[in-house]
Amino acid sequence: MAKTHARRALEALLAQPDGSWSLSEGALAVARIGRRTVDRAACLAELDRLGQRVREVMGTARHWRFLAGALSRVLFTEEGFSSHDDLDPENWLLDVALESRRAGPSLLGLILIEVARRAGLRLAPVGLPDRLLLRLGREEQARFFDPASGLREWSRESICQWVETRNGARGSFREGHLREITATQALARVVWDLKIHAWARRELELALEAAEMMLTIRPDDPREIADRGRILFALGRYEEAIDQFETFLSCCPRGEEAEGMRELILDARRKLRR
Repeated sequence: MAKTHARRALEALLAQPDGSWSLSEGALAVARIGRRTVDRAACLAELDRLGQRVREVMGTARHWRFLAGALSRVLFTEEGFSSHDDLDPENWLLDVALESRRAGPSLLGLILIEVARRAGLRLAPVGLPDRLLLRLGREEQARFFDPASGLREWSRESICQWVETRNGARGSFREGHLREITATQALARVVWDLKIHAWARRELELALEAAEMMLTIRPDDPREIADRGRILFALGRYEEAIDQFETFLSCCPRGEEAEGMRELILDARRKLRR
């Protein structure tokens, strides 16, 4: 399958070590999905402007409450940003989100990190199940904020409850859940969210490109291989879909999902014989 402009841009970033590229650069690569170009200069200029405004509101304050308050005031009150986890995949495209002020939660987290960085403030992404939080400070002094709810603070107890609810088991919370994730992991959340929302909207070509980008990030992830196969199947590209399902089965030959893959292979072969 020919590589798209978005995948080539993403591959160029991932060829560099984590920490040598910014999340704004990563989000700009993702924003090229389905398009040849994005106005990179305009996006970066807008992030710079927002960062400067946060710096002005912060002044000389350094207490965490003032820092978080400055970000919240500028992004949510003055500029009108809001989190939208609806089915529109454009909520995960940086240039569109900066213009509309509507961003999916994971992308909004990246925007906040990048605006904060320009204001001289370091926020770190923390990856919970189904949720990206932002961490300000380190270790016992760390504070955690939720981009999806206007930077509402989360206590360690609420984080523990969230993890255990999502994992379906008491005692599943670990201190590792509070650790910073890498730039690549944070960007993967944006791409994954874009993929599932494009799939839900049956924007299959967009979903396929997002699946290809996920495999650029995680080349051997069986779940991503299975998703690419399902999308190819939905597009009527049955031979390619079979290849993906068989690749999945070579890694994961047992279990309920494996049985589902075998059923899809049989169905795809029946369709090819028609």
